[in-house]
Amino acid sequence: MARGLRLVDGTRERIGVGPVAMRGGGGGPTGATRRLGTCSRGCDSQRVGVERPGVEPIAGPDAVLLARLSKTDHEGRSLMGVVPTSKSRLTACVRAFDAGAVVAGLKSRPELLYHVDERGRNWLHLCASVDARVGGLDPADAIPLAGALLDLGIDVNAAAFTEGTWRATPLWYAVSRGGNIDLARYLLASGSSPEHCLWAAVYRDDLDMVALLVDAGANLEAVAEAETPLLHAAKYSRFRGAKALLEAGADPDYRDVRGMTALHYMLKKRSDIRHFRTFAAYGARGDIPDRDGRTAAAIMSRKRDPAFHVAAAQLASGSH
Repeated sequence: MARGLRLVDGTRERIGVGPVAMRGGGGGPTGATRRLGTCSRGCDSQRVGVERPGVEPIAGPDAVLLARLSKTDHEGRSLMGVVPTSKSRLTACVRAFDAGAVVAGLKSRPELLYHVDERGRNWLHLCASVDARVGGLDPADAIPLAGALLDLGIDVNAAAFTEGTWRATPLWYAVSRGGNIDLARYLLASGSSPEHCLWAAVYRDDLDMVALLVDAGANLEAVAEAETPLLHAAKYSRFRGAKALLEAGADPDYRDVRGMTALHYMLKKRSDIRHFRTFAAYGARGDIPDRDGRTAAAIMSRKRDPAFHVAAAQLASGSH
């Protein structure tokens, strides 16, 4: 693993700075009620009577300030005469998916358009990282904001940080942090590369996201930290995602720097026999030695459970 980075919950982050159907309409209210779940400083809110059209009451120590940030007219100006022009206020508006206020603020202070935070995230990364379900937001409301940021010139494939050829793109944040498939679909339609994201999708056990990325052409055999997405799934016992990748044609026999395959790691973790049968059904072989010369079939043949002996014979012979 590269210095300065670590793997957290199946996704990559900088050490020391924390944890990897399009809907029409513009940045204004859609007519549907939506709820903002954080105050202007990012704190948890308690709901009291601060309202705007299309938004349920919210509250907290900064409720008045949040109202100033959130109430915007059709031109994106605050109804109370304040446009969010500080980084903290813009951040709050991005986290609330308030496209009108964000656009007004960035037009007022265009030098902030390419601002990045201490994690290397620009406004689009931040938008994509919001888990709408936690804040009571509608995930699709991220789309008008993302579209506005792209129209202003933010690169859909910009990386907050990198590790070799791996990149923490806005799509990766939508997959790994936001879990927002609506936004992920929109970013792909807007030119995002589907790469760099399958590891996070399988770790989150998000089969819809896996299918979206595979359909978009994500490389099943891409390698990051000596793992393909399938090997990553096996190492972390994400077997629903593993099966989805196998069905899509992923190689079950990839060997990492230790010469170990998915089967080796499954044995190390004492995975259930049914998962070995699944890998066998998709052509996995048990006669591949690791760097110490041990094959999965040989290890399985020494187990007490006779079911492993049968599976070992199938893997070694390639008869399924």
